[in-house]
Amino acid sequence: MSTKGPRSTLMIEKNPVQIYPQAKMVTKKKRAKQAEMDEDDDRLYGNGDLLNGNQYYSKQRPGVADIEPKVQEPYVTIPGCPPRKVVIDRLKKLYASMVIEDLLHEEGLDFENADPQEESWLPLEAYDDASYDCRLPNEWIECGSDEGTQKAIPGQGLYFNRDTNTNEWRRVLINCYNEELNVYEGEWDETKEKCRLPRLHLFFDAENKVAFAKRLAEAHRMRAYANSLIKYNFFVDNMPIDDLPEPDSEQQNRITAMGTPHRCQLTKDADEIMKDIKLEYARTMNKIIYDKLTAEGEHNLIDYPLILPPEDTYRRPAKYYAMIQIEDNKFADNLSQFFFNTLLIKKEVIQALTDVKTESLAIHNLDVFTVDTTRIYRVDEFKQVQESHISQVASQLKETWVNSLRDTIRKYFGGVGKGWFNIQETSKETYEFGKLKKLLTRIRLMMEESILDISKRSLNDFVHNIVKVIPNYTTINGPGDINNSFAASPLEETLKKDFYEPLFTIDLIIKQGHELPQYAPDPSGIPKVILDIFDKGVSELQQISQLEPKVLEGLFKKQTSLFLKAPIRPKTKPDSALNPDKMVDENLWVWGLFEQLDKELQRAVEPLQLYLKMYEKWKSLTSLNPDELVQKVNTSSEEKESEKDLRREILDIKKMIYEYMEKEEQIRREIP
Repeated sequence: MSTKGPRSTLMIEKNPVQIYPQAKMVTKKKRAKQAEMDEDDDRLYGNGDLLNGNQYYSKQRPGVADIEPKVQEPYVTIPGCPPRKVVIDRLKKLYASMVIEDLLHEEGLDFENADPQEESWLPLEAYDDASYDCRLPNEWIECGSDEGTQKAIPGQGLYFNRDTNTNEWRRVLINCYNEELNVYEGEWDETKEKCRLPRLHLFFDAENKVAFAKRLAEAHRMRAYANSLIKYNFFVDNMPIDDLPEPDSEQQNRITAMGTPHRCQLTKDADEIMKDIKLEYARTMNKIIYDKLTAEGEHNLIDYPLILPPEDTYRRPAKYYAMIQIEDNKFADNLSQFFFNTLLIKKEVIQALTDVKTESLAIHNLDVFTVDTTRIYRVDEFKQVQESHISQVASQLKETWVNSLRDTIRKYFGGVGKGWFNIQETSKETYEFGKLKKLLTRIRLMMEESILDISKRSLNDFVHNIVKVIPNYTTINGPGDINNSFAASPLEETLKKDFYEPLFTIDLIIKQGHELPQYAPDPSGIPKVILDIFDKGVSELQQISQLEPKVLEGLFKKQTSLFLKAPIRPKTKPDSALNPDKMVDENLWVWGLFEQLDKELQRAVEPLQLYLKMYEKWKSLTSLNPDELVQKVNTSSEEKESEKDLRREILDIKKMIYEYMEKEEQIRREIP
């Protein structure tokens, strides 16, 4: 199956309905002739692997990327629209059928008979319009990346033939982009010579040649305009000004009056400015003279023609007034509406909000809990310390902070009197539509934001300080041989800290009626103690009063309890955690911390029960009753009648004592 596109003889230039090329009807004779031509092309170009000029598009060559044209088409086909692959294939055929030389001739460029660097003193790249490019330079190079290997990107570049002193477009394979020099590096496809090409002398096969031709023509046109304007202004600037008239005294006085502020004396700088105005006036007169003589065509002032841009592109009509005309926007009405809606119409409001923000920042670093990981607590002591600290922080928030904000509002609005911010208001309806309610609502939201910040930081720190002292796993080899492995955070890994002091200390005692030692207190109750502290910290933050009842005593005559919104711990797992379709519960993070803390504490208690099993080999000693043993020995001694039996009994007692002393030494060695 041939991979060539339709030949130029079978292509129509333009279809008014379909913008893509369309093949003409092919008869049997034309098909036979086409087959002969295909065979000739296969012998010349290797079965379609190489492009013949601009008329073919081919399959991928080894080491050469097959880049698709950039299209704005959906990947999922829309009914009634052509598929994306069909659009891409049509563009490949269209681009392959275009001849760059013909497109440049239509734009007025002929590289075959002229040197494209005829005005080389002005670099062409400075006038390049990159908006014509559909891809960035790095994106073109990335198109050739395939599974870690970089393939060459096919295209055509402008080649200067020194033998014939002409320019021609040749096939080129681009390998990389030199960002420092702003050129593409590669090699010529036919000669394999290395080359460096600027973007204006290179176009890719997957690029629209029409857009490239317009881009190149626009760059040459802009450079020609710049060259002509430079020469034009140079000629005008060097025309003599000696015999030209100057602005008369009346004109100078009028200019001075219009440029000098009222009630200001004329300074020495004004004389220098007037000299510049006279010089600019003389230059303008010379420009008018030059334009008039040039338009008449009778005087050849410059030997070479100038290509000047249209006047609309660089000349703008001067306005008499240095003002911008704007439409009537009803400024007074809009200003009145703004004052009606905004709170910031009195300096007292701004000062009050500033002080509220300052007071809120002062409590920002408060911590509801205090966990000193360098100290070892007993369980009751830890509970007492935490409850005492929670009560102190809650008292500071409920009394000191709230009362301070109340005094701030009274200080700024106590003497305002009737109006928008009357704190002596007694009418509920008037208060609902006034600005004081909006102000207090804004302050309430600021307070709730501060409470939320304190809650998040305190609860996260509390859980972190508890969890970080819980080993990731524990290996118990004996009563005195225990290895703990901790899951350190990234910061702790940097500090290379792999050991923590224990947070709690509990006793291991021997109780009557138990074969093994027992803990005091029972470690199974430790998780409940810590979780109760967690709940107490959360609940205390929910008892902070709002400012409205404290500020508006005439409106809230009854002792109404209105509290700030604060995080709460859900009693059960929120539905949003189980059902992703539901709205996320705003307290889901509290439940997550509580659940994490509960699981970690339960996991921390498990090794303690395993540790007790290490004492099973001393079960005979732990279950021994000293009083019963002494009574048994005394009874046995009294029953001995002969002195010989008594001596034997004494030796047995000594032996038993020595045995217990050896076991004691062994226990002291093995148990820390």
